[in-house]
Amino acid sequence: MTVTVRIPAPLRALTGDRELVGAEGATLGEAIAHLDGAFPGLRERLCEDGGELRRFVNVFVNGEDVRFLDGLASPLADGDEVSIVPAVAGGAEAGVRNPPEGTQHVAPYLIYDDAEAAIGFLQRAFGFEERFRFPLPGGGIGHAELARGDSVLMLASANAALGLAGPRAFPARHGFVHVYVDDVDAHCARARAAGAEIAQEPEDKFYGDRSYLAADPEGHRWSFATRLRDVPPEELRAAAEAAGA
Repeated sequence: MTVTVRIPAPLRALTGDRELVGAEGATLGEAIAHLDGAFPGLRERLCEDGGELRRFVNVFVNGEDVRFLDGLASPLADGDEVSIVPAVAGGAEAGVRNPPEGTQHVAPYLIYDDAEAAIGFLQRAFGFEERFRFPLPGGGIGHAELARGDSVLMLASANAALGLAGPRAFPARHGFVHVYVDDVDAHCARARAAGAEIAQEPEDKFYGDRSYLAADPEGHRWSFATRLRDVPPEELRAAAEAAGA
């Protein structure tokens, strides 16, 4: 069986910078073995010494996660597309930065029913810039990264097979993303004009921030703030007690 394999950027040094390569095999395991013959070193980046896929390597056949098929024994047919999602692509090489340059150690990862629409909204309303997206062959986004300042937001499409759902599937808010901006009032005006729901107007807080609360179209909650002053600990405690915080 001849299939097409989509290679993520971190592994393209092994394929001569080719994103799409061909492979032969009746199963995923056979296709990976064939790839390793053509591009030595690829198999060890994808598989453990015992032969199974590395824990954090995500492989899809026609958009279906092979963890919910038969793993390396997943059957392949002529014309299938195998996608390796660049979540983790094997062990780190010497000189590789961890985390990658431009990515903070802790990053929010949001799930959306319509991730493509969410990417557009987050750029228009909140000022993010798209840095990367990995579209799935069957539709949807397997992984995307948006940047603002020195921080990165990650997101993906909802996937029932993986237990991933957007906020509409939950009966209550389970968290929110807090973002510092240069001018919170101007940012709020931009977000409102782009269709964000403003849950709380900008106001000065006792802890030194001026902030507002917003929701994106799918219901993820966001807090945006500008730091106005640094509040000494003793003043902060007194203000919190007075406010009943």
